[in-house]
Amino acid sequence: MREDGHAGCRMKQASLLLGLIAFMMAVACTGAPAQTGTQAPVPPEGASGATEQQGFSASPRYFGEFKDLYPQEYATFIAGGVEREADGLVHSHASLRYRVETDEKLQDTGASCLSCKTSEFNQLYEGFGIEAFNMAYNEASGLIVDYFSCRTCHETGKPAEKVGATSVAYKAYAAGFLSEIDPKSAACGQCHNATCDYTRYLVGKDDRPLESFSPYRYGTDADALRKAAIEDGATTFFDEEGGLGLFSLGHPDIELFQGSVHQKAGLTCASCHMPVLQDDSGTATVSHNSSGSPFENEAAMRLCLGCHGDQGVSDTVAMRAFLRERQAGAAALEAAYEERLALLKGLIVARSASHDAAGGSIAAGQGIEALGSATAPDALDYARGAYADAYYYLQFQRASAETPGTKIAHNPTEMRSLLQKGMQRIEEGIAALS
Repeated sequence: MREDGHAGCRMKQASLLLGLIAFMMAVACTGAPAQTGTQAPVPPEGASGATEQQGFSASPRYFGEFKDLYPQEYATFIAGGVEREADGLVHSHASLRYRVETDEKLQDTGASCLSCKTSEFNQLYEGFGIEAFNMAYNEASGLIVDYFSCRTCHETGKPAEKVGATSVAYKAYAAGFLSEIDPKSAACGQCHNATCDYTRYLVGKDDRPLESFSPYRYGTDADALRKAAIEDGATTFFDEEGGLGLFSLGHPDIELFQGSVHQKAGLTCASCHMPVLQDDSGTATVSHNSSGSPFENEAAMRLCLGCHGDQGVSDTVAMRAFLRERQAGAAALEAAYEERLALLKGLIVARSASHDAAGGSIAAGQGIEALGSATAPDALDYARGAYADAYYYLQFQRASAETPGTKIAHNPTEMRSLLQKGMQRIEEGIAALS
């Protein structure tokens, strides 16, 4: 059974932490050739005050330097703090501290969640090694000056240098994988990936060092990642109603992007999520509202026209309509999928009642590695395995998107393929119980 909390950690006195950790912040922003024509915003008056209105606190040291040295980039970053997404919430990196400090579920996982939420976790790891992952959230958070900062994506603190993954945990897990992908995708992928369960539930729970975990050893596709995670001790959560051992893997955005038509075209995560803006003087500015939707960014939409113009998409208005149509199609496919998945679960629940009444049972966790095979002991177990597979494929292609279909641009071919594979398992499960 998946545990939500951490076991008590063997911590040193908090005062020792302060002596071990030197928070050194360097400010850096990338430069890049400009795409044509979108106006870069002017830094708003009192922009640092806007951070307080949004409820997130940040070090004046960091934001003061950022605003003074890179005012245009700062303005784009802060702009994200007021953008609400389809779920009505602000998910901006600019409000990351507020989001974390008001999310009890994240805090229940302890300090391990901070390994992705702030680059300053790296200093905690330098001081305490693997035990940093076992710290209580409140012990660690009080030592964090900045959450999302320049050091999240820039190692050297110099403009346009060393963009890439900086997370000590992800660099250990994904060393080989990171060497194969563009650094401007790696910078995003260090948090938007399928390995968060390693950080939250596996690392620090025994004597294994970070480098011993290798989630990508079989590949980056859904089946390869699940195989590695199960071997490494990742746990399922148990649905008692149907006797289902279910499993999912975080938010695998970087893994889904692999092999996509957009990656093959030379695009990175930053191409769409951090497009280059241009002011009236022709000065290029890299947008740092990296958590904003490309759909709302004129420069990102214009970038799409380089290829989609050949499909009759004439301007950014038409590009948005084109994207909406694809998103709606993906959402409709998910809806049909979930309807069949619900039917299968209903059959499983009904059969489970009669099966349990007759003395049958199933152990938690069998829904992944044992069930659904040709040698499953009976139709009920086979159907449970089919459901577990279908649930996993649905969650993997969704990549934690709050609204179905919104991430279809990441890899439409692979996302449809996963739903097709899952639908086949659903129909096989239904057939087994019909």
